[in-house]
Amino acid sequence: MIRDQATSPDQLCPIPKDAFAKFNAELNQLVLGSARTAPNEHRPEVDEGRGFNDEAARADERKAGIFSAFLDALSGAAGAQRLVLALDHTECIMPDSLAGELYEGLIQPVAYGKPPAVRLVIVAREESVSPALRESDAHMIGRVQVGDFRTSELIRLARAYSSRLGYVPDEKVLNFLQSYQETAGEFFAVDLFHTLTPHVPQWLEAANALGVRR
Repeated sequence: MIRDQATSPDQLCPIPKDAFAKFNAELNQLVLGSARTAPNEHRPEVDEGRGFNDEAARADERKAGIFSAFLDALSGAAGAQRLVLALDHTECIMPDSLAGELYEGLIQPVAYGKPPAVRLVIVAREESVSPALRESDAHMIGRVQVGDFRTSELIRLARAYSSRLGYVPDEKVLNFLQSYQETAGEFFAVDLFHTLTPHVPQWLEAANALGVRR
């Protein structure tokens, strides 16, 4: 998912798809049980979509190899510039995976500067990710708490939320938000749009089409 979103043309600065060619080649082998191999230089490598074979030998070693190949791809894509990845809705990841493979293979290495040009932003509620973040690494992981937003920013942020869903808000939705803005207090909660989504048919339809968790 990270690879596909990072290379999507919808991104402001997408990563070229061929930056992950070597990773795809190694992934295709490692999920089956083979060792890391050099990619075929005569054809572009794509993810063949195979499931990970837990029954094959050295499963943990192969999982580590997949993450290592992925970090190599990110390092190559970053080059001399800094590459920032934002993982939104991290609470949707299974806790065991977040605290296990994902933490050891991606979060911890990036926190310690491996690769040095890559940074990772984890967006989630504190209580959902804190159990996965090890105390021994606390000094390498910064925390930023996002508070409530000013109600004067409601319409602007609603347009940004709509854009993220791939939907242009029509007059009916804007009128609804304008009415809410006029009756709300000085601030509104950061999860307001997720709360309102089930009550705005256009948002709900767009969110369902994208598989966005509300």
